[in-house]
Amino acid sequence: MEQAVLSKKPLDLNEDSDRRSDFDKLIKRIVKLFISLVVFISDSLLRNIRGMFGDRGSRDFVVLYYHLVDSEERSRFCWQMDYLAKKTRLVPADFKGTVQAGVNSVAVTFDDAFASLAETAIPEMESRGIPFTVFVPTAFVGRPAGWIRHPGKNKSVPQVMDTRQIQALERIPAALIGSHCRTHSRLSELQDVESREEITRSKKELEEILEREVTLLSFPYGSHGENNLLMAREAGYQRVFTIEPKRNRGPVGRIFSAGRIRVDPGDWQVEFRLKVAGSYSWVTIASRMKKEIFRGVGTQH
Repeated sequence: MEQAVLSKKPLDLNEDSDRRSDFDKLIKRIVKLFISLVVFISDSLLRNIRGMFGDRGSRDFVVLYYHLVDSEERSRFCWQMDYLAKKTRLVPADFKGTVQAGVNSVAVTFDDAFASLAETAIPEMESRGIPFTVFVPTAFVGRPAGWIRHPGKNKSVPQVMDTRQIQALERIPAALIGSHCRTHSRLSELQDVESREEITRSKKELEEILEREVTLLSFPYGSHGENNLLMAREAGYQRVFTIEPKRNRGPVGRIFSAGRIRVDPGDWQVEFRLKVAGSYSWVTIASRMKKEIFRGVGTQH
């Protein structure tokens, strides 16, 4: 009996915790999908009702953002790009034109400028003539992404594009290159002098590589405050990008701070379609309501 007990496989608490974590993430993903589907149906009904009175209504300027596109995910990424080419109006991230009624204008962006994109995503974008923007954290050009502490099981820390790759990217007609600050730090956690350095110095460093003006900025982690928006304007950026999936509506040329929705090659097809439709914008509203509730509770205590 004692021998039988000793031969049992020891309980792996980390593995059990990972399973629970993965299950929780799946449930949250399904809940978000369901709510977004309700939002999509509601928006469609509202547009149809307005259409009965001759009002076609305007659609959104949707900005998508990716990080890594692994080689094994390339076929799924290709499906996503083909879907965008068929169902949307593809525009660059610095688009300032008119949003057409009846179709979303969509821009595709990539944060972190991982070198592997040159072998996976970028050839697919180039072959289809799809406009895209890559945001570069300049302190890590040609180096491993030092802000990534735990890359995941059986994965190494990815490499950021080097100067030669960035310059080659610049020669692609449909490509734009923007700043992702210097050290990929959370600006809201820095002192003003530090965050200003992140915003302005990265612009100068990138301009030295490209030999042209850089006008686009993506905030790492989406972390920023009103002071950082002012710094970006003063530095000469014409548009900055967050990671809030808020709706970008109104005259596009006047949009300085644009919201974006994260997409991945591993997204379910219906999930990707809803993101492209702008139906995940409710997440921003829910997040702000949650913050206000917790702020109110904190004030009471």
